[in-house]
Amino acid sequence: GVLRAVGWRRRRVIGLIFGESLVLAMRGGVLGILLGIGLTALARLSPAVESLLSGVFTPAIFIQAIVTALLLGTVGGIYPAWRAAQLAPVEAMRYESGAGGALSPLSQRLARILGSDALRNLWRRPARTLVTVAGIGVGVGFVVALISMTEGFKIAFNQLAGAGEADLFAEQAKAADVSLSQIDERIADRIAARPEVASVSKLVMGVSAAPGLPYFIVFGAAPGEDYIHHYRIREGRLFQRPGEIVLGRFAANGLKKTVGDSMRVSGASYRIVGIYENGSAYEDAGGAVSLKDAQGLFNMRRKISLLGIKVAEPARADEIAGRLQTDFPGIFVTQSSEFADRIQDFATTYAMLNALIALTMIVGSIVMMNVMLMSVFERTQEIGVLRALGWRRRRVIRMVLVESLALSLLSSALGIAIGVGLNYLFMLEPTLGPFLSPVYSPAMFVQVVILALALGAIGGVYPAWRAANLRPIEALRYE
Repeated sequence: GVLRAVGWRRRRVIGLIFGESLVLAMRGGVLGILLGIGLTALARLSPAVESLLSGVFTPAIFIQAIVTALLLGTVGGIYPAWRAAQLAPVEAMRYESGAGGALSPLSQRLARILGSDALRNLWRRPARTLVTVAGIGVGVGFVVALISMTEGFKIAFNQLAGAGEADLFAEQAKAADVSLSQIDERIADRIAARPEVASVSKLVMGVSAAPGLPYFIVFGAAPGEDYIHHYRIREGRLFQRPGEIVLGRFAANGLKKTVGDSMRVSGASYRIVGIYENGSAYEDAGGAVSLKDAQGLFNMRRKISLLGIKVAEPARADEIAGRLQTDFPGIFVTQSSEFADRIQDFATTYAMLNALIALTMIVGSIVMMNVMLMSVFERTQEIGVLRALGWRRRRVIRMVLVESLALSLLSSALGIAIGVGLNYLFMLEPTLGPFLSPVYSPAMFVQVVILALALGAIGGVYPAWRAANLRPIEALRYE
């Protein structure tokens, strides 16, 4: 207000606020680079992920990081700079003196709806409250989207394994992903020769690309083995010889292919002889070829990804799985109904998901702490008056924590809506949409709300402690 009164033009005020935003962003970018280097060094200390997360730093990475930080500073500074430039000098001077502290009509209506004194304080600065709720809500929304999609992946894998053509599944022990699993065919032959095993189906699974489908899962199976009956052919027939492929319904629709057409997969040409529809997004968005074709496609000569094992006595499946795993330490054997719960793919996925949730907690708590500290600073004199009138420290702490928890609850509600909306948009994507089938459960929503409340509690502790320890005399003198 003073600067505008002494002649500062709007563009100079914009430059002032924008400059502060960019300086903050630059410092945050440098700190982020240092944190990234430190986290990479910590990851190298873990033998389990050392080879996967070795980390290579190049000037381009650091430039990209700084540019990203400056973009964040630019986006975050636009509205505050515009708002500062629009301030009328007289109104700004009145606000500084305390005359402008009344609630706006919108804030008054929201305050009446909320009812509590602590909650009404949120709407003294409705723009800041709404921006905070939106910012934290976006983070919570991505958590909702990731959890629900992961649960959808898990159910799809269980559908894939529990089709009834195998009692047990085996993959390479400690393989990071099913598509990376490699089991020697001789192990399959030795398992098939055991008296407790009725049959063994050799399976190959890999990810390739086809024109129009950047993510195309190829399954390989032998026509004479039990698992081939898993495919529910709706048009045409199953493959019988090399060079033939059956497509899932999603893939056929996406590629606009039908029986009799030809297609190329990783440079190899195949004739479409059938279309299947199994009800699993993973399978219906891919295709199946003969075992030999799949082994050649993924350079897995005499190797297979999975074993589908049918046992002579299904009631003893768990016992037989343990015995096979003991006798063949190079493979991991599990019942088909527990396949998705126990394979390494989902252990890795959940580890990454938990890391992202932890990151969301850290960033969200910092944002919440910053907002609540700003609220405490603005109301220093008010808190001093309340303390002088006899408010105990615990009452001040409760007031600030209630505000923080209310913000987090609003953020969780918005975040759930954002997460559901994101999943809906993801499913509309024609190439990857079929793979993204989210699954929602009451437990997931409870988990998200608890996450948001924990975020609010962590972010509100220090501001509440600071407010409670303000001495009344000093607070009343605070300008």
